[in-house]
Amino acid sequence: MAANTLVHYYQCVSCDDWEILIKGKTGVYHVVYGRVPRGRGVQHDYSCDCKGFKFRKTCKHIEEAKTKHCCWMQHIDGGDIVNDCCPKCGANVRSVPHRI
Repeated sequence: MAANTLVHYYQCVSCDDWEILIKGKTGVYHVVYGRVPRGRGVQHDYSCDCKGFKFRKTCKHIEEAKTKHCCWMQHIDGGDIVNDCCPKCGANVRSVPHRI
């Protein structure tokens, strides 16, 4: 391929926005994965509504949620879509352009 070529890869829709309820010792917590402002840009990251996350910016609920989150990206994880769905979790996929 020539330099600066546009190619399309697939990724699971859970790579954009995703959420789950995680049961903790003192309640049920809402863990969200999505766009978070960082400096002058934006990146995707996790957040939780527990007290621990508010103080430390991480918590055990996020660690548990990560084990349940698909976030398949073809250009990183490899593989091909199956019946127009994510090969890892079966969710919808979207095409993402990349310059190489």
